[in-house]
Amino acid sequence: MSVSIEILRLKEMLTENRISLYRTLKSYNKRTISILAKKCEGNSGLLYNVLGSFCAGSMPDKMPNAINQERETITVSFSSKAFDNLNVNSIFRDTRITAHLPACFDNALPLKLYYTYNEPVSRKIMNYSSFLKSLDLTTLKNIINEECKCSTSPFIYHPHGHVLTGNLEIIECQELREMMQYGTKYRETFY
Repeated sequence: MSVSIEILRLKEMLTENRISLYRTLKSYNKRTISILAKKCEGNSGLLYNVLGSFCAGSMPDKMPNAINQERETITVSFSSKAFDNLNVNSIFRDTRITAHLPACFDNALPLKLYYTYNEPVSRKIMNYSSFLKSLDLTTLKNIINEECKCSTSPFIYHPHGHVLTGNLEIIECQELREMMQYGTKYRETFY
C-alpha cells in the first residue's frame, strides 16, 4: 500500500462522502492503522485530525507520543448514593484544591475513583445452584419421601396443592422480610 496514494484517496472521501471514509477506515487492519497513525504524527489539517482521532480510538496503547500515564486510584466502599452525589472526581480536578497539595501529587492527579460494592441480597438468599450442587442421592430421597407440609400452610395455592406465593408474610424473621421488600438487587449498607 502506498501511504501517499491512500492519504489522497482518503482526502477525496473526506470532501465527498464522509460515511465512506469511515467505512474505509473501519476496514483497515491494525498494521495499516499503525502506518496511518505514524503518518499523522506532526501533521495538521482536518484529514490528519480525523485519522489521528480514529487511530487513537482503534489503538490507544499503540499511538505514538501518547501519554500512557498510570494514575493513582482510590477505592472506596460504596455506602450510599449521597457519596456519589458529592462528585468526588470534580473535587480532585479543582485547581483551588490541588494547588494546596504537595508537588509530589502533580503526576498522580487527577485520581481515579472506584467503588467496591457489597453482594446483592439475591446472592445470599437465592442459593439454588449451591443447593443443587451439594445435593446428593440420599438427601434427594429424604426430600422426596418426606411428608409435604404445604397442605397446612395458609399460603397454599389450591390448584396445585403446594405453596406458590410472592407474599413476604411467609418469612417469619421480621428483619429478613423488611430486607426482601427492597428486592433482590438490594445491597446492604455497612457503616
